[in-house]
Amino acid sequence: MKRKTTTTQGLLISIIDANLNIEAIENSELVLISKAAHEYSETSIPEFFKFNYFQYLGAYIAQHEVITTAVTERLTILRTLNI
Repeated sequence: MKRKTTTTQGLLISIIDANLNIEAIENSELVLISKAAHEYSETSIPEFFKFNYFQYLGAYIAQHEVITTAVTERLTILRTLNI
């Protein structure tokens, strides 16, 4: 991870290359299943498909919020510096 720190007009700006990390919740478990078993479960168990759909949807929305917040913060800093 590259870090660049600059001081402009008395304002310290730290720019870090984009890096998304996955944080695990304590006491979590990981279940590994094959792709074939996953596809079979999704086609044979409608609730499994729905569960996965909402998991992916939630992850997509959370990632979108993180990216939007990061871009907004940097844009705000750049606007205050008139760059």
